[in-house]
Amino acid sequence: MSGMHTSRSVRFAEALRRRRIPGVVFGDSPSGREALLVGTGLGVHEIVRTYRDVDENWSRLQTAYHWLSEQQLRAALAYAAAYPDDIERLLKLDEAWTPERVRAEYPFTHRCVEVLPRRRPVA
Repeated sequence: MSGMHTSRSVRFAEALRRRRIPGVVFGDSPSGREALLVGTGLGVHEIVRTYRDVDENWSRLQTAYHWLSEQQLRAALAYAAAYPDDIERLLKLDEAWTPERVRAEYPFTHRCVEVLPRRRPVA
């Protein structure tokens, strides 16, 4: 759904979420509308994935995203806590993109895919 055609009800719901969790905005992605950190282009689900990958260790998350402020990271985690279904949907979609699937759907990238690391499954 493109930004021009996003319904008023979706925009209203997003406005309420932005007000509830300052620092989060919404944008279009291949997976549909998603929560993003203001000014970064990073999806909130990406921050959450990393947080889980570092065993939910705050210090390691800050190190992984050293260029983000504490407020930005806390906004991402607060959004995830408030809207877990949104985050889980996007994490599951990401997990479906294995190197094998990328190679099958985008054969012209086969040399690039071979260097992609495998992600730890998200529980």
